[in-house]
Amino acid sequence: MAEQELIGCLLREPGLFHQTYVEGRPLDEALTPADLVSPQAARLYDALYSRLAEGGAVTLAGLLADLAEQGQTELAALATAAESEVEAKLQAPGGEARERIQGMLVGAAQALLGHQKEEAYRRTREGAGAAAPRELAAGDVEGQVARRLRELQAHLTANPSPTRVAVVKARE
Repeated sequence: MAEQELIGCLLREPGLFHQTYVEGRPLDEALTPADLVSPQAARLYDALYSRLAEGGAVTLAGLLADLAEQGQTELAALATAAESEVEAKLQAPGGEARERIQGMLVGAAQALLGHQKEEAYRRTREGAGAAAPRELAAGDVEGQVARRLRELQAHLTANPSPTRVAVVKARE
């Protein structure tokens, strides 16, 4: 649900993509396509993410045309459903549409980040439960720390923020 709401909000208000909301970071830094759980939602968010990170215009009609051209009917259906879901929520009485979309976007991003943290914690506990006694028994605490640092560095290298990459390139 959160993934669909995130996508629907960005289709309705693409300008919200670069604003700072989540943990003091812009959405483009806080949530990458790899952070989404559903493979289809991740692929659709990747298409949106790429366009928005490059500063391209995003409309539902334009996205649907591109997805149809690529034969991605599943993703086109998901995009339509996501945008329709947000539209339905906007029909309820309440404040200004942009503010409501922003609230939905922040809520969806926080839900996804919360899920991501829970999964990382679960994986860490599972990995620590299996590996830690063996490594600690062998006295390899430094090796364990070094391995975890390498994993973190590999994750950050594999998932660079387009915004940070643009800033670094602009400085060069």
